[in-house]
Amino acid sequence: MQSKEDTPKSKSRTKELDPSPKPAYIPSRDDECAICLEPLNASSAGCCTLPCSHVFHISCAEGLRSFGIAQVCPMCRAELPPGPGKLFEDGCRLYFPLRQILERNGGSWSKLTAAQRRKMGEVLRDWKGAADQGHAIAQCNLGVIYEHGQGVQQSYKEALLWYRKAADQGNADAQCNLGVMYEEGRAVPKSAARALSWYRKAASQGDKGALERVAELEATRSSTGLEPGGCANCGALQGPDGAALKPCARCKAVVYCGKECQKKHWKAPGGHQGSCSTTEKAP
Repeated sequence: MQSKEDTPKSKSRTKELDPSPKPAYIPSRDDECAICLEPLNASSAGCCTLPCSHVFHISCAEGLRSFGIAQVCPMCRAELPPGPGKLFEDGCRLYFPLRQILERNGGSWSKLTAAQRRKMGEVLRDWKGAADQGHAIAQCNLGVIYEHGQGVQQSYKEALLWYRKAADQGNADAQCNLGVMYEEGRAVPKSAARALSWYRKAASQGDKGALERVAELEATRSSTGLEPGGCANCGALQGPDGAALKPCARCKAVVYCGKECQKKHWKAPGGHQGSCSTTEKAP
């Protein structure tokens, strides 16, 4: 998580602090920006969602702010929110002092005072507003908040959503964090191959943590001839009774501790079926 002055750290007004993650809207390929009438990006990168729920290209929404006309949503005439940069900075001014206080005093995110919960509610509101308008660092920071349960209900699934949004925009911190999610199997099936792919993207931007993980995983691949890590489904480093892990008979790229794990991983969302070099039939 970072601000302009801060580097990433890894790996009650309660109505404003909603502990239940709400799924973000992802435009379909058929949706159009109401301003330029061009298709919206189906991955949601490059799009922003206004508080009124209408979705536009980030550049189009920013253009509205620069026009010498009323700054309102062209669909419903609702007033435009502050720009993503201002919302992000407002959230940073509240979050980082609070984090420093907790770290200095040995406090816990799960035992915030009423005043601290109110501050985190404002942080969440500001960063969510910035993230919905396409601010990549705010999206990554939301991922950190949900991954570690900082003032919200801990949710790997919600963290994955925000990391992916930021990573799709090229944010190195989010790309490295996605690598961790895949390596550890947090809200996704374990996949050292996918973890390595995200680590490489972050490493190409000079991320030190990602560079270290790439070196370690590549060394594992070089010494074994297989993808690094344990069983692609459960993470076990050996099979029953100490038996060696067995590779996928088709692509030889991933290993499993047994047939049950291989079947589960094949059928799981985001599992091996989508990446195996030969997918005529399930194992």
